[in-house]
Amino acid sequence: MIVPLQQWSSASRKIAKTAKTIVTTLIVKATVTAHTTTHHSKRKKKTMKIGLDLDGTITQHPQFFSKLSHLWDDDVYIITARSGTHRERDEQELAKLGIKYKDIIYANVDDDSKAKAIKELGVEVFFDDMPEFLMHIDKDVACFLVREDYNFDHKNKQFLFTELTGRIQTQ
Repeated sequence: MIVPLQQWSSASRKIAKTAKTIVTTLIVKATVTAHTTTHHSKRKKKTMKIGLDLDGTITQHPQFFSKLSHLWDDDVYIITARSGTHRERDEQELAKLGIKYKDIIYANVDDDSKAKAIKELGVEVFFDDMPEFLMHIDKDVACFLVREDYNFDHKNKQFLFTELTGRIQTQ
């Protein structure tokens, strides 16, 4: 269900404004033009594929990711650690959430298969809520960690990482 902006709390409106700024910046970056080699100096749009995790990312922020998927000028891939045994149900859920996408890619939960899919598809921007998946992705991919109660300590204002996914930076 999409809730009208007027009914959002002030915190939600602030988050939406920040998200709109991020999306606008990403769209501008994604639509940078480059000259072709033709003698007519035609411009060819440079596009940028995006990947979105499903659980904990799209499911937690469906309005943002619905808007992003419809504004995005290139392919949007859903890259999830779900098993893939219920593809039809997943497609219905994405439709209900208003997500526009090219394909759903099912990755294993216990390895770097999300990172491999991102590389094979040529995805340049990826959103996920799990640092365990982001840590395997090539450095050239812009990765966004979606903050959730299970990965962020709101009281101390710190992300929660494991020894596997983070370290304390010393001076």
